[in-house]
Amino acid sequence: MKTSSMRIAIVDNEFPRASKEFISKQASELIHRGYDVQVYSHKEPTCNNYTNISKDLYDRTTYFPIPHNKLKRIFYGIGKFPQLAQANKRIAISIINPLQLGKDALTLRPLYYASELFDQYYDVIHVHWGQYGRYVAMLKSVGLDAKLVTTFHGSDVRDAMDNPKKYDVLFKNGDYFIANSKYTYSQLIELGVDGKRIVHIPNPFDPTKIPFKQDYKNTHTDQKPIQIITVANLTPIKGIDNAIKSISGLINKFGFNVHYHIVGSGSERAALEKLICQLGISNSVTLHGHLHRDSVFKKLYYSDVFLLPSIEEGFGMVLLEAQAVGLPIVATNTGGIPEALNTRSGNKLVCPGDATAIESALRELLDDQESWSEIGKRNRHYIEDKYSVEGHIDELISIYNS
Repeated sequence: MKTSSMRIAIVDNEFPRASKEFISKQASELIHRGYDVQVYSHKEPTCNNYTNISKDLYDRTTYFPIPHNKLKRIFYGIGKFPQLAQANKRIAISIINPLQLGKDALTLRPLYYASELFDQYYDVIHVHWGQYGRYVAMLKSVGLDAKLVTTFHGSDVRDAMDNPKKYDVLFKNGDYFIANSKYTYSQLIELGVDGKRIVHIPNPFDPTKIPFKQDYKNTHTDQKPIQIITVANLTPIKGIDNAIKSISGLINKFGFNVHYHIVGSGSERAALEKLICQLGISNSVTLHGHLHRDSVFKKLYYSDVFLLPSIEEGFGMVLLEAQAVGLPIVATNTGGIPEALNTRSGNKLVCPGDATAIESALRELLDDQESWSEIGKRNRHYIEDKYSVEGHIDELISIYNS
């Protein structure tokens, strides 16, 4: 293993979270290649959200909680200021000066970032999610000397579209911006970011530990319902209400024997429960809530069809997981979904927000169960060929060195 003198900080808000396993794979592969990597995170995930990492990577991880409560944030922030002032008085004063950093200085969040990063002398600071990249960009604006690379994942670029001025400091002081999909890339261009500073690199994905569904023995019988599954946060933008309406159509209009599994938690749960009851399909829909990653893969494995009804989606890592398992898929043609999905294998793309279109696409798949096994094999091969961790790291290193 060749050792590199380059020092890299990776910043995330919750590490190592199971749904963001690509970040731990990114860090592990960089370490394997000899880079000096440290990870910084606001918090450690709960047990249900945790993904296992090596002891070496855990030892390289620093947690710096930023209290949501303003009084607590001020109380603990006051304790961080003297140490930063001792190292660099000018920087310490600048980082809490609203004349330089605006209202963000008064939140003290830049101070928390500065207390961890300012005296560590990193060559590259790679931040995941633009809303956190903003704070490191503020440090750069007052003198932090490091290359700032920020990966946008979808929800953050939507926030930037809604609040463009909020991200001015990042787009001015950031060196490179990684877009996880072509859709995210186009949104960054629309925000006015120089295309020469944007690089499209899909998140890495390793399917080797995901069980592949080899055979489809489930058939449309009265005794055994066809299992349809969605894994998503229960928020309006995920379009779960349209999926539920389409399931109702399959059952009540066409007589399909199906059971719909919804895995995920969020603000829309009560509204979705009410809709399920109103449509009279309570016995055919299960809201599982949040599940541990291993349980999610088990649910996927014992399902027959995957459905992603998003109104908007930056990329859709769950599509990679469902394809790795070998499920045929119905998804909406929005955001980064057409890029994440193998559109040549028999999967179905439909207009977002259209419950009737979702219902029609599902009906086509359910009427052609003989194709499921072949679609599944093509989906698995697609993932294995396109989303290697090694290729992802090669592209990252090229940016770090440029």
